[in-house]
Amino acid sequence: MPADGAYGAPSGSRLVCRRTAASRLTDPPAWICQNAPDKEVGMMAVPFRRTSKTRKRLRRTHFKLQVPGMVQCPNCGEWKLAHRVCKACGTYKGRDVVNK
Repeated sequence: MPADGAYGAPSGSRLVCRRTAASRLTDPPAWICQNAPDKEVGMMAVPFRRTSKTRKRLRRTHFKLQVPGMVQCPNCGEWKLAHRVCKACGTYKGRDVVNK
């Protein structure tokens, strides 16, 4: 195998290029963001583990649309939202609340 990777390792190996002693003295630390305007940005929080498919899907089971609770008005028989005034006849709990 040809030695095309870092430090003469075969290409595709997981050996990464390490900083030399001279570059450690001159280069800024690796944890400082090189693109930041003030160069004083610290490390970011990273999750310890990857979220599994099961855990992700269990969390997302609650991200769904809910069907509104529809009931028939006892006065006129029109469908209305539960615990709301009927838009057709204007009654709520058997009383006329809105004059139609």
